[in-house]
Formats: sequence, C-alpha cells, structure tokens
Amino acid sequence: MKKEGISRKKSGQLISDLVADVERHIADKLVPTLRAAIVQQLGEPEHGEWSIAVDHTDAQTVNFHCPPSLPAVDHKGMDYITPRVKLELGARGNPWPAEAKVIRRDLTVRWEARGGQLVGKSRPGQ
Repeated sequence: MKKEGISRKKSGQLISDLVADVERHIADKLVPTLRAAIVQQLGEPEHGEWSIAVDHTDAQTVNFHCPPSLPAVDHKGMDYITPRVKLELGARGNPWPAEAKVIRRDLTVRWEARGGQLVGKSRPGQ
C-alpha cells in the first residue's frame, strides 16, 4: 500500500520556505506599515522616545519600545517592567514538533474524604 502525502524532506522544505516568506513580509511590509501608523500618533522619534524593529534573535517577532505612560518616579520598584510591546508573529502554527509521542499515566492520584479533609492516595500504574 502506497502512503499518500508529501515526504518528510519536502514537508521540511515547505515549512522553511513558509518561515522565510513570513520573515520577509514582517520586515518588508508589516514593520514599515506599523512605523508609519505610530509616527502619525506619536511623531518621529527625535531622541529615541520610541522604536519598532524586528527582534534580532527571532525574525518572526517585532518589538515596539514605547514611551512610558507614567513618570519614572511612579515606576520606582518596578524596574523589571519595560515599556515594550512584543508582537510574536509568523508561521507559529506550523507542525513543530513534528513527531509522534505516546503519552501514558505513570501515577494515578485518588482523593478520598476522611473527617472533612481530602487525603491523597497514590497507586502507580493505574
């Protein structure tokens, strides 16, 4: 019986081509369009007030570093929060990982009520 469908190699090539097309579209079309829309609202960033760019570690992600909405004094103690919007885009719906795995239970936990409290009972392999 002959298998229908495309080969794993062909599938991998199609995914690679799709990812490359999406990355090109993000860089060539999306980022310039978003930048133009942001310029209409915020003006040109003359002193680095904001920026929008493709992430240097993932060409399917766009980072918009925006002006903070509150004065720095109001952010005291929250230095870990950066004024950034991260847009994760692209061909993320692709079939990665593309391998079959068997999932099985190793441990079953059964709860029983005893004296008004829940007590866990473990039984391997059930």
